[in-house]
Amino acid sequence: MRLNLPSALGSAVTTFIWVYIASIFNLPPWVAFLGWTMYFLTGANMNAIRVSAPALVFGAIMAYLNVTVSSWLPSFGYIIPTFIVSIMAFIISLAGSTELLKMVAVSFVGANIYFACGDLFISIILSLVGLGILGPLSDFFTAQFERLLAK
Repeated sequence: MRLNLPSALGSAVTTFIWVYIASIFNLPPWVAFLGWTMYFLTGANMNAIRVSAPALVFGAIMAYLNVTVSSWLPSFGYIIPTFIVSIMAFIISLAGSTELLKMVAVSFVGANIYFACGDLFISIILSLVGLGILGPLSDFFTAQFERLLAK
């Protein structure tokens, strides 16, 4: 087993910084952690940000629309909400055939972030903070620890 100490330390420092900042502003740190996870899932580079950002935003907007439309209609038990969420899943999956939204799994993560926190602004902004800031920041710290430990 190979220990990846620089990466572990880089992740720990990034986590400390983010949780501290999120706590000061009373923000849910887990939303950014999911965006950060998408950074690693899709390649941990600038291309990962480029392909994941539209999908995260699209998924959150689709979930918001799902909840909004569901609130306007009678539920008939769970039939109408189930039907509407099925339409959302169909649209997200179909949108995955486009170059811009090809990361279907990331779109579903974006939708689930919105479903979990219930705030479109927080869902989008904090997941993008994780994707576009925490991911590269952890890479930066990892590189610093690699240099320090190589001495």
